[in-house]
Amino acid sequence: MQIQLILKKHCIETEAKHLYERLVKKYFRNIKLSPDQTLLEEQIECLKTFLEKTDFGYLRSTYPVMNGKQLSSVLIDIFVKGNDIKIFHNKKQMQTKLDDFK
Repeated sequence: MQIQLILKKHCIETEAKHLYERLVKKYFRNIKLSPDQTLLEEQIECLKTFLEKTDFGYLRSTYPVMNGKQLSSVLIDIFVKGNDIKIFHNKKQMQTKLDDFK
């Protein structure tokens, strides 16, 4: 699943947490079962995995674009089944090591 974060005023971790909270609120406001609900569930689960498994200190120190001090758009590919997380900026994958994720 791909999730886009706009890092304007917050670092990648804070922006991911804010998006997660907005999606959870939206989910519980519209409890009807619909295709949108299924997509929301997937997005929530992906963000939860991302927040739990990512070493954000490493990301912020290695990639200054992740600290939110400049306007940036970050695309995150999250594959929950394999716990594989890929992060892209300007369509280029950030270099990551297996140790980057807890």
